[in-house]
Amino acid sequence: MSLCSCGYRNVYTAESTARLKTFAQARNGNAEAQFKAGLASAFASDSRLAHDYNAGNTASNMIIAYYRMGARDNGSQNTVENYNEARDWFEKSANQNYAPAMFQLSLLYEFGRGVPADPAESMKWLIKAADAGYAPAKKRLDEHLSQ
Repeated sequence: MSLCSCGYRNVYTAESTARLKTFAQARNGNAEAQFKAGLASAFASDSRLAHDYNAGNTASNMIIAYYRMGARDNGSQNTVENYNEARDWFEKSANQNYAPAMFQLSLLYEFGRGVPADPAESMKWLIKAADAGYAPAKKRLDEHLSQ
């Protein structure tokens, strides 16, 4: 820890250092880091949603998290900006054929987070993720096809 000229201490936790590193890697084109930056952006304003997502990291938990995002969405600009930033990161990662990001894009389009709800676009990304072998996408696709 160091003191800056104004007398305040610069405090860096391991978590904040890792987050800075992830965003730096994302800006340099790392698909996995772009995916993680998208998740950080999507869940930035509600730690409970991040907990839902990370609780087992299953497709069901991701869907619950996105549902809750919509349920608590009060139209605030901060929330809209978080969704838009998440979409931007997921698109960058998905365009590098990173299947988890493709799956996240499918959820954003399904639930209309950061984009207008678009079932066709959602299905496009879901099929791409499933075709890439991503198990949660395969499961979600099976759920859609069995309805």
